Amino acid sequence: MTDPIFQAASYLERVCAEISHLSEEVARAISEQGFEIKLHDSNLVSDNQMSGLRYAFSYAVKRVFRNQKKNAQILLKFDLWRSDHPSDWPHAKEALLIVAYDADLVDGWDSEQLDVQADGRLERPDLVSELHQRCDNRLLLWERRINDRSFARQAWYFGVRLCDIHDINDSQRMIVGPLVALLRTPETAAEVLARAEAVVWPEHRTGGWPGGIDPSSNSTACL
Repeated sequence: MTDPIFQAASYLERVCAEISHLSEEVARAISEQGFEIKLHDSNLVSDNQMSGLRYAFSYAVKRVFRNQKKNAQILLKFDLWRSDHPSDWPHAKEALLIVAYDADLVDGWDSEQLDVQADGRLERPDLVSELHQRCDNRLLLWERRINDRSFARQAWYFGVRLCDIHDINDSQRMIVGPLVALLRTPETAAEVLARAEAVVWPEHRTGGWPGGIDPSSNSTACL
């Protein structure tokens, strides 16, 4: 008789192997775009319940923008499961890859900060209140550096469905392409994120916008 627990664990082991392979593939593709990228930390699982179903790989990145003095950060957060709370968010029961960037590695994202609830919002309410939406709600900017017009000097994240990534072409279109567009050609970011079928996040903020910038005035605006 086959042990269902052993079967489930074996399947998860294969998923983790694929996650590791995908992370290495993405890092290599980013390096080929002229960035200097190095693994900083890995398997940064969250401390909360079911942390074994959330993994992250954090990379130190150089050659991102002119006169860069500190390492920037790219963090790949694999959010494989979330609590089964009632939700009408279409991605509530889907495994997601959260692609996060911060211009400062030392003060950058922690894996736990990017735990997503079934309603599409982060589990930490203090972070939710500091997020601003751009690019048809496919990109979330962290307030602390939002006044800088360059995405390369800010902190942000987007998400894609893991089950849609089947090969290197998918990872290029859904992960590497949007990352490079945001860092180098932000005027194309909205189009590239849409082509990547990036997750559309629910409304995160109802207050005012820094500098009077209201993305609702231009649904395709990223900056």
